[in-house]
Amino acid sequence: MLKNLVNVAMVLSVCLSIGYANQCKSKEEKLNGCIERFYYLSGQLKYEIPYENGEINGVEKKYYKSGKLKEETPYEYDKKKDVSKDYYESGQLKEERLYKNGKLFIYKKYNEQGELIISTE
Repeated sequence: MLKNLVNVAMVLSVCLSIGYANQCKSKEEKLNGCIERFYYLSGQLKYEIPYENGEINGVEKKYYKSGKLKEETPYEYDKKKDVSKDYYESGQLKEERLYKNGKLFIYKKYNEQGELIISTE
């Protein structure tokens, strides 16, 4: 019982600290600009997707259950742009993808020691 209360308190504190003021709740809100957030059962943030004019616009971020950043992908009106990065849970860079006009242009993969192991450059 106490464990359940602690879990509920943690979820509430995460929700309050992040805030729902700009949480997407409808298609209309996605037109005005908001962030759609998804959570693990533990209450930890799993990923967030920014919307503007009904399209993904901004940096989509995904997280490990530990709360560490897993992926970040910039979008401009539903198209991937610039450099998307994936990370090992240690925080070491895992992959980089460069997008031009919404299409993958260059791909790089690194091992956990940070050494480049694959590149299409």
